[in-house]
Order: sequence, then C-alpha cells, then structure tokens
Amino acid sequence: NAVVTRFPDSIWASRAHFLIGTQLVDHGDSSGRASLEHLSDKLPIVADYVQWAVAKSFFIEDDFKQAALAYQSIAQYFPDSLLAHRARYFEGLSWYRYGDCESAEKLLTEIFDGLHDHTNVDPGFRPASGVHLADCYLKRGNKTDAVNVLWRVWTEMPHLLREEDRQAARTAFEQLG
Repeated sequence: NAVVTRFPDSIWASRAHFLIGTQLVDHGDSSGRASLEHLSDKLPIVADYVQWAVAKSFFIEDDFKQAALAYQSIAQYFPDSLLAHRARYFEGLSWYRYGDCESAEKLLTEIFDGLHDHTNVDPGFRPASGVHLADCYLKRGNKTDAVNVLWRVWTEMPHLLREEDRQAARTAFEQLG
C-alpha cells in the first residue's frame, strides 16, 4: 500500500494493485476487484489474469450472470491464454448457477465431450460439467439425454469425480427412478 500511496500513477502502483487484488480474490474476498478493474490497459501482459480475478470475484459474490460475462470475455479476448479453456468451464458453470441452462448447455457439452481438451485444465471439470448438463436436461424433462450423460460420467470417468459431483450424480440417478 505504501507504493500505491507514494507513487499512485506508476507501473509499480499498478503491479501492487494487481498483487493486492488477486491475493484478496484468491482468498475469497471479492473486494479485491476494486484494485483490479482498471488494470487491463496498464498491465496488458497479464490482462487475462486480471480479467480472471475479476470474474472470480463476481463468482465469489454469487453474482453468476456477471461472472459468466466476465469469464466469457477471457475466451473472447484472450483465446490463446492458458486460462481460456478453464474460463469456458466457469462461464458454463456460472450460467448454470444463474439458472440459465440454455446458455450453460453449449459450454458444458463442449467441456464434457472434451472438444477442446487441454492439459492445463482440471480433469475433474469433465465429469462435473456432465453432472450439471444432466441436471439441465432433467429440468427440461429430457430424461433420455440426462441418463446418457450420467451413465457416461459414472462409467467413463468415475476416477475423476470429486465427492460433491459423486453425490450430485447419485441424487440425479435416484430422481430418474
């Protein structure tokens, strides 16, 4: 904070804002967004990471619509970023949590089917996206596709399921009867 106070318009102040903002957001404090919002122009080399932290701060606040839009901008403006594919998953998850399955389905299907498989993405995203995708199908009354997706999750990826996804898949199977 001393750097920011003494040299508010310097590159060092921008770097300090970046560090403070990302650390706050990474520790679950969405107030870090205030330190990040205008840094993309000042720190173009890490603009994708700035946008990632901004998107994450909206997600932390449960402002899923804004989170989805912010994650979307990463894939749109930084398609070669290491964060682009991960951002597609979180964009889909954000739309899902917002309650917009129509927007979520395309993204979740893309991740679930591994259309753009990348080594820098958590492999747990595939089964998790399948569980959310199946839930969207169930909400629309499409039991056949829900069963197919859940079956693929359960038979092809059981080793990748996180405990919360395993529970969600069991619950979904029970709902199907």
